Amino acid sequence: MGGKLSVESKEGDGSTFTVDIPFSTASEKQQKMASHPVIDGMDAGMNGYIPKPVSIKDIKEAFKENY
Repeated sequence: MGGKLSVESKEGDGSTFTVDIPFSTASEKQQKMASHPVIDGMDAGMNGYIPKPVSIKDIKEAFKENY
């Protein structure tokens, strides 16, 4: 992978840490992919099930009807 880590330290003055990490530029394909927006499932027209919040009143009514 490469790279470099170095440290310089002077008593009473402190320390300096340096990290060099080599990298390359993105390929043409990666650049094209980065320019497209991310589509969330809901934005794509897929209707997901969103449950209704449950209240104590709803639970009591469900028990009355079924038991």
